[in-house]
Amino acid sequence: MSAAEVGADTYTAAVSYSGDVNNSPETGSGVVTISPFTMTSMQLNGATQGLVQQGDSLALTFNAPINENAFCNTWTGTGDQTLGGGFTVATFTDGVFPNDDTLTVSRSGAPGGCQTVNFGSIDLGSSNYVSGGNVTFSGSNPNATKIAWTASTNTLTITLGGQNSGPTSPGTTAPVSASRPSYTGPITDVLGDPIVPSPAYQGPNPKSQF
Repeated sequence: MSAAEVGADTYTAAVSYSGDVNNSPETGSGVVTISPFTMTSMQLNGATQGLVQQGDSLALTFNAPINENAFCNTWTGTGDQTLGGGFTVATFTDGVFPNDDTLTVSRSGAPGGCQTVNFGSIDLGSSNYVSGGNVTFSGSNPNATKIAWTASTNTLTITLGGQNSGPTSPGTTAPVSASRPSYTGPITDVLGDPIVPSPAYQGPNPKSQF
């Protein structure tokens, strides 16, 4: 059986053999543990520390495949997937201390296909990623905001396209702090199990992020 066919728990697998003319009957058992669905890493990659700009990316890696069809209704199967076309919008909401900036991803105005994405939101762990108002990135091909699922590594990557709205200089240098980004949202594994929060998915300190 695949681990994707059973929920997170500890199971006992037992086998019995009735024997034949050459071998005696035998029984045996073993314990198998299926880990809960978690995000194992969150990596924010940017060319300039503290400045949110086109080409920056966010990579979310999970310990199991996500339910691709529940994330985007035109994603079927279990292979690699991509989504772009100028209708995907990444929004950085300007948090005012003590509230952190947040990142959400949505689909807006798509004439067909995947009209919504069930992404949720990222608390970026700091209020210094965007300043002076909310900033959106959508762009248009070939500079559209893109979402890609890489099945071999269970990684969902959002790459920012052209800036669509907000301050022309979105962001100030983010200080090193003890805060870490965290994810809240509806992404599930293929069985529909939600993410179990754990320190493993909260990502590196802001000094290594955009």
